Amino acid sequence: MNQLYLFDEKGRASVYGIGTYIQSVISACAVSDFNITVVTLRSYVEATTMTTNNGVRYIDIPLLLDYAGKELDLEQKENRKRYCQYVVSELEQYVSSADSHIFHLNYTQDYFLAECLKGKWMESKIILTIHYFTWCFALQSNITRLSSIISKNVNDLSDFEKEVIYSGQFEQQLFKLADEIICLSHFAKQILIDYYEIPTCKLWLINNGLTDYHTGMDKMQLREKYGIPGNEKMILFVGRLDHIKGLQYLIEAFKEIVASTQSVHLYIIGDGSFKEYLPLCYPIWKRITFCGGLLPEQVAEFYEMSDIGVLPSMHEQCSYVAIEMMMHSLPIIGTDSSGLDEMIIDGLNGYKVHLQEKNDCVSFPIEELVAFLYNFIQLPSLDKYAKQSRMLYSQRYTNESMKQNINQLYTFCIKGKKSPFYKMPN
Repeated sequence: MNQLYLFDEKGRASVYGIGTYIQSVISACAVSDFNITVVTLRSYVEATTMTTNNGVRYIDIPLLLDYAGKELDLEQKENRKRYCQYVVSELEQYVSSADSHIFHLNYTQDYFLAECLKGKWMESKIILTIHYFTWCFALQSNITRLSSIISKNVNDLSDFEKEVIYSGQFEQQLFKLADEIICLSHFAKQILIDYYEIPTCKLWLINNGLTDYHTGMDKMQLREKYGIPGNEKMILFVGRLDHIKGLQYLIEAFKEIVASTQSVHLYIIGDGSFKEYLPLCYPIWKRITFCGGLLPEQVAEFYEMSDIGVLPSMHEQCSYVAIEMMMHSLPIIGTDSSGLDEMIIDGLNGYKVHLQEKNDCVSFPIEELVAFLYNFIQLPSLDKYAKQSRMLYSQRYTNESMKQNINQLYTFCIKGKKSPFYKMPN
């Protein structure tokens, strides 16, 4: 039998959308020749447990305790190695040596896990999806600064720069050990080639995909339900309240819009540190609504009744929020950062703020965001952008497209043969 093991972790998964990704993979493989197991590490259980649901097996493995009875600090190299050895020992009772195994990893810190899996099941295949690079968070995806750090003599590096180099080298070990690597964007693929020296032959460009749940609900009826005026221009931000998501820049730009424009309102959906962002809204609190974390069906209703979606992110690989906005025919204002640059086509489905890289920082030109927002607000109709947004979703980011490509990859890992319809990334 062909066995597929999808690896997740409690806590960190939701931060990078990995939980959503794993559910998409399960959906894509629902009628394939693979038995699917989701392995969740650092799980909130006292002992390893196994359950099944809709034909999928779920194995939860707890976090180990140290000698003082505290949770093991996995940021320390030796502790993480010890934990990965424990994970593999726990998996032995569930993994048959008679089967063909694919272990699909989702975290760039999982070198020791990959090493332990390969050591135990040498004929297995290791697949890794690149959801993020550690340096992208530390440097706000500033390639200019990354290049500067790499070019320095080791004796000239600051402690921070040494940590960037170390994390990159640790990631590179995993990238070289993996049999195949899924890139969610051209950006990630090029970084792997240029900076990590990974051969193109093991890279697969497979965008995230989502099942279409756009219902075409009546916009005015939804606004009446939420008490929102029909003539109000709704600007929508969806994402966690985190500096990397750029909400602070959107609030600053929105203040300028409000100064000269009536009947416009900013809605913010997502959890995080509200106390950090509420003071930024002074003195226009009544024009900004923090909705907090909403149920998926409520978020869908906000997508349906909004006019403009804004993603001022400093780093994205293949944003699920951008896909959802396109699915719901929302024009998007984003940035040209990392993978987000590929999801927005200027003048087609929206516009991109051009981030300005320097050796020591990345600056966000607020005036560009203000101009794009003002332009959209003043247009009598956004239908042209809305239709193109929906078209891009249909062409690139459907669940069917992801399903076809992910199954092709798994089949290749088992049989060593690519379909003639699969085109390797250039």
